[in-house]
Amino acid sequence: MKTLGIIAVALFLGSNSFFAQTGPKTDLKAYYTLPEALVHPDSVQYLSFRLGKTEHLSTEIGKLNQLQYLDLKGTYLYTLPSEIGQITTLFHLILSENHLQKIPASCSNWKSLSFLQADNNQFAEIPIGLTNLEHLEVLDFSYNSLAALPVDMKWPELKYLGLSHNSLLHLPTAIRSLRNLEILRANYNHIRFLPQAIVQLSSLRELNLAHNEMERFPSGWRRSSQLKILDLSFNQLQDLPTDLKKLKHLEVLNLSHNQFKVLPEVLFKLPSLKTLVLTGNSLQTEDLSRIKSQNPELQILY
Repeated sequence: MKTLGIIAVALFLGSNSFFAQTGPKTDLKAYYTLPEALVHPDSVQYLSFRLGKTEHLSTEIGKLNQLQYLDLKGTYLYTLPSEIGQITTLFHLILSENHLQKIPASCSNWKSLSFLQADNNQFAEIPIGLTNLEHLEVLDFSYNSLAALPVDMKWPELKYLGLSHNSLLHLPTAIRSLRNLEILRANYNHIRFLPQAIVQLSSLRELNLAHNEMERFPSGWRRSSQLKILDLSFNQLQDLPTDLKKLKHLEVLNLSHNQFKVLPEVLFKLPSLKTLVLTGNSLQTEDLSRIKSQNPELQILY
């Protein structure tokens, strides 16, 4: 259990530190009400309504033509006015913990947007106006009701994609275009298969697909892959592709609660593996003894 705790803490800290790196600058003057901000509409750069019971966002928001950071977390919003798309300087937007189902089509004007956190809402799809925002680096739509992703995703600079706790059945082939993606979290969905294109994401460092319905994991992995953390727990896997051995940077592999009866031979050929989680499988004691004897420094939970 201690090892699981270490893994959990590592993943938690990794996530938080990533968001901290992309968080808003603290040296900007912060405004906390729209009337206050509208006194100086041409100079306001940071506006936060966080946890205030706003419920309705005035169309006057569109007058803040220099706004870069907007925090609307937990403000009970059901809709956003189309005028919000007039803020073409927007760089960092937090919409978390509201009741939003849509973002106005005018969001396609947010050409400078780098950070969008829209978790814990009621989105059934990612708004099409967001698919061409080429400077996005962080996009979080976790804890929504997404059934599918856009077939066209033009996010060449995207580094973090949060899709956990949705209703996805698969990931689109278009994911191959996310060539700078470092972290993909799609755990707690209904994903049954992955596109072959996922092996082309050579910048990927963390891939979390826990709590899905996969019976097979794709082959075709390349030696150029930077993958360090792979979580495939709580799926229906029985085997792994042999070319997984090309993941020379892989350090943490979670295979718990799958349908492994025999330990895949590729697990003996991962040169950088430090932690292997195998709990909840029906593995032979001989297999476990063999991998422990071959790699005594490997931390194994079973």
